[in-house]
Amino acid sequence: MNCFYGFSECDTKELNANQRREIARVNRDQRLQNCIDGTGGCDLSRLNTSEKEQVAEAVRARNLEMCLDGIGDCDRTQLTPDEKQEAIDAEHDHILQNCLDGLGSCDYAQLSQQERQDVARATQDRNLEECAEDSDGCDRSGMTAEERRELSGTTRGQTAHK
Repeated sequence: MNCFYGFSECDTKELNANQRREIARVNRDQRLQNCIDGTGGCDLSRLNTSEKEQVAEAVRARNLEMCLDGIGDCDRTQLTPDEKQEAIDAEHDHILQNCLDGLGSCDYAQLSQQERQDVARATQDRNLEECAEDSDGCDRSGMTAEERRELSGTTRGQTAHK
């Protein structure tokens, strides 16, 4: 029956009283779930006080998650002081991880001296791996003489095995 699945061609005149109550309950539950999930079809004016509180908590939790994950629209004005600090720490961790992984642009100004050294080492390690794989991304200009010697022995060994 189309009425139970929210289809517009539902003819409620064909339903008995119990079915109409069930359809109304299903629709109400779906509207509430849409509001909680932040999806379309949310009409706050049709919710009671308790449901509005549930929705507000879901919105707050979703905002915090976006702030911590660094994706989506984060509204820090809606965070508690502790949550704001968590978001700041999470953002720093994302920046550091992106720098360590060589993803996107790296904002060195956000990093401590130790973190900058760690990023430099990770960049050098990635470059050595690129060179060992004889990749186009290899940059030999920053390599030490020892690294170039080790690398030439590795690539010769790989060439011999090909």
